[in-house]
Amino acid sequence: MSTNHFTLPANVELGEYRILRTLGQGGFGITYLAEAIADGKRVVIKENLPAFCAFRNTTNLYVAPTNPNDPEKEYHKLLTRFVEEARLLARLNHPNIVKVYKAFEALGTAYYVMPWIGGTELHKAAPPPHEITEAWLRPILLKLLESLAYLHSRKVYHRDIKPANILLKNKFTPVIIDFGTARSIGGERSATMVGSPGYSPIEQITTHGEQGPWTDIYSLGATCYRIITGSPPPDASERLATEIDTLRPLSQQPNLRGRFSVNLLSTIDKALAIRAKHRWQTADEWLETLITGRAPTSSANTAVPINARPIGAPPINSAPLIAQPRHISAPKLSSPKRQVLLILLLVILAGSLAICGHIAVHVIRLTLVPHLRVEAAKQQWQLFDLSKQESESEKNWSDCTDEAPPQQAEILQLFQMGENYYYGRNGYTQDYENAARYFRSAAEEGYAEAQYKLGECYEKGRGVTTNYREATAWYLKAAAQGNEDAIIALRNLK
Repeated sequence: MSTNHFTLPANVELGEYRILRTLGQGGFGITYLAEAIADGKRVVIKENLPAFCAFRNTTNLYVAPTNPNDPEKEYHKLLTRFVEEARLLARLNHPNIVKVYKAFEALGTAYYVMPWIGGTELHKAAPPPHEITEAWLRPILLKLLESLAYLHSRKVYHRDIKPANILLKNKFTPVIIDFGTARSIGGERSATMVGSPGYSPIEQITTHGEQGPWTDIYSLGATCYRIITGSPPPDASERLATEIDTLRPLSQQPNLRGRFSVNLLSTIDKALAIRAKHRWQTADEWLETLITGRAPTSSANTAVPINARPIGAPPINSAPLIAQPRHISAPKLSSPKRQVLLILLLVILAGSLAICGHIAVHVIRLTLVPHLRVEAAKQQWQLFDLSKQESESEKNWSDCTDEAPPQQAEILQLFQMGENYYYGRNGYTQDYENAARYFRSAAEEGYAEAQYKLGECYEKGRGVTTNYREATAWYLKAAAQGNEDAIIALRNLK
């Protein structure tokens, strides 16, 4: 082993921390498991040590440029950027992104400190490829996309998303780690080529590739491909060098259709487009397609058929208060008089229905609503029991998903992401439009609390245009399941 790869030995003290052992090392730095000297709390420390231009003196443990003169000031530029990026990462606050506590300089280089998470690397925690299902992967993917959307909105991208850099704390709680190659977004072109074979897009492994959110999107797509198939996709340079792309799209593999929806497979295929302009341009685009079920668009802008619900997954039953009427087409009329008569009848019928509907709403509010009972909700949605105490204490939504089956955990996640945006908590900026979008996705699956919150959005005009009829409709659906807040809202609705 050459001298520029020497790691710090155990028991070396760095300020208030003591090194326990080396966790890993790469071309730009070394990661250590350490402990706080004061209380023994374990942390992870990242050390800046770019092996191609610096080395460690084995006598005094100092890091110095390989070329003492360092005419291009390469090492010092990297050192400065490492410190700047550590400070930038310290400002991030997201439940699925590792937190940076602090940055400091010592031994001629720089370090930053992160919590010791534990957990298991994603590819090691995943079921075998022949057993993995969409119910397992989808909740994790949604959280990772939320994480990237948050990261990119702060003008940062990771540049090394891969299974080894995603830890799974619980069954469905991923945490993105190892930001050693992260950099700020500024439309810049990469002066330093970094990446992992199979997971890095073509713009990241060429000298003048323009990088951006689409770079992380490719890597996340490659990560999903690895989890589903057991192997990473072919290297981007290999795919580009051949006349025919060597990547076999997931949506064209029949053996996957029984366990994954075409929607999910097609969105991953689009993320893996060799040309950046053919991929999702933002994580939000990919996320919205997964949530809404709209078809992703290929490079030729042709729609791909989808099935938004995982194949084989049982439907989630909702209990609408009033059955939806079937559409009845009007009979063909040959006489103008009959047409006029039909129009008059339709106008009279529409007016009657409007009056009856208005009366019915008031009857329900004044007579039926007080008798709707909470027990109905408990019987039908036992797995979705979110107490007010949990909501008021701002319990992290990722903690709830382990208590319910994956399909229902996904709906909980949608609802609680809506709450994150609605209240502006857990590192999210308050955004009523996003909140309403998530509430609607969970409400349409029949989740009572989401139906109530969507009704509130319509009543107060938060993220949607004020519409008391829509508010009443959603309140009624929630009240029918015994939601007390919806019952009260119906009584008070003006």
